Amino acid sequence: AVGENSTTLSATFGSSLPWVSNAVPTSALSLKSVAAGNNRFVAGGPNAVVFSSTNATSWVQPANKPFGLAVNVQGLAFNPNDSRFAAVSSFVNISYADSALATWVAATITNSVLIESYRGLTTLPGSGFAACGLRGDIRLSFDGGATWNESRPFNASEPDLFGIAAGGGQQLMSVGSAGRVMVST
Repeated sequence: AVGENSTTLSATFGSSLPWVSNAVPTSALSLKSVAAGNNRFVAGGPNAVVFSSTNATSWVQPANKPFGLAVNVQGLAFNPNDSRFAAVSSFVNISYADSALATWVAATITNSVLIESYRGLTTLPGSGFAACGLRGDIRLSFDGGATWNESRPFNASEPDLFGIAAGGGQQLMSVGSAGRVMVST
């Protein structure tokens, strides 16, 4: 788990799940997202920074950032089929990297609107990812995060969506403001 003041919390599965408090190397960051995959944890926050850890206690900042702009890393997810992380931002940016985080690559976002902004990200079966964001926006990628297409377009009259999850690969659920709960058919 990640949060305010650069805090990370980790626990080992067991009967009591005691949580251990740690921090990333930079203080006073509001960490927004965390994902795990291929024996690595990745946490993201403001100014497009990400941190990486192989044990969830000692964190390092990779040389490369997922975005060139000073935006929040709002969501992270890992797809084991491609051994790839994806990241969404508080602006119209989506990137992906291999599990070593050596290089982040900017994704192609079809029919994007300049004011799109993403808040949640999840893994789909195969090489897929799904993202949700402001004004009901939902985007899907089926090529490891390289290309993102509209599933539900940005609509100024829709509530914002903050979280998204895949249920067994057959359905998506997204939640957001104004009590919005959406389930795909």
